[in-house]
Amino acid sequence: MRIEEQERCVHDLEGSLQRAAMETDRKLTIQQQDYEKKMQVLMRQLADAESAAAAGDLSSTGGGGSGMVNGDTTSAEKDAK
Repeated sequence: MRIEEQERCVHDLEGSLQRAAMETDRKLTIQQQDYEKKMQVLMRQLADAESAAAAGDLSSTGGGGSGMVNGDTTSAEKDAK
């Protein structure tokens, strides 16, 4: 009778261990999905910030030009000096 009790106990423990492993795996999968979502948001924010910075650079130089006409500064730049 003692051996049967031990076998039942071992069987119950194996089931508990398997359930715990599955739960841990499920939690890890959820963490990985959350991480991926957060990384996508950060990458999108970075791309948006870079686009905004590039657009700001273009508008501040008057359409992307260097401010030079035939190697000379423009009259607006001369006035600013």
